[in-house]
Amino acid sequence: MPSLTIAAVTGYDGYTQGSVYAINRSYHELKDRIPDIRCVLISPNKPQDLPSHIQHFRVAPFGYLEYNLFILYSLVQFVETDFCLVVQNDGWVLDGTQWRDEFFDYDYIGSPLVTHWASVWQGQPHQIKYQFLRPTPTRAGEVFYQAQNGGFSLRSLKLLEAPRGMGLNMEIMPPDLFSGSNDTHQLKWSPPWHHEDMFLSVWKRGELERYGIKFAPESLAMTFSTENPDCCENYGGSRDRLLGFHLSVVS
Repeated sequence: MPSLTIAAVTGYDGYTQGSVYAINRSYHELKDRIPDIRCVLISPNKPQDLPSHIQHFRVAPFGYLEYNLFILYSLVQFVETDFCLVVQNDGWVLDGTQWRDEFFDYDYIGSPLVTHWASVWQGQPHQIKYQFLRPTPTRAGEVFYQAQNGGFSLRSLKLLEAPRGMGLNMEIMPPDLFSGSNDTHQLKWSPPWHHEDMFLSVWKRGELERYGIKFAPESLAMTFSTENPDCCENYGGSRDRLLGFHLSVVS
């Protein structure tokens, strides 16, 4: 049985307690099914009463853009196991009895974003379409992929090492223009070209697959996690048979 690290990363202390819950809940759901589990919290400050089985690593505060870069290029430095289960303050293991050993057959598995289709054309991000059915390519050589969410995801050590090892560089696109002089000016990007899960499961998926990285098929990923009930229904699944969740599936 492969070894597993359950890891939560946040650059904002306001998310730390929720991250601790996500790690702890996931650990207790899985510890009788996976013998070798390590738990890691990466945050600016160590919370009080942190369970002894969770190891803390301190980082300087950072925002969401840096979070994506951290997951892509730095998380691997804190993982000494065969796989890493990434959890967040809004995503964790719900029902450990739904664990399947075949999850370990893949290098990346996350909730299918059933309304998020993104295409690559000539090796570059091309377009994003929000619909249930696979879009029809508009250019010769255009390939559409369905993104898989990274907020609650299982990744192999090989996948964690790949962005640095392959020299995959994330290009940060210019942010949107600020709207309205009375608004709080905040950097935003639409579409989300820099999201690490889009980077891995869509923009660089072809390169990663040629490197030997295996992405879980959507049908299996749907049993691993979901983000909303529509995901379950789209694949004939049930929220009662999910290992975990991210975001709005529980309300």
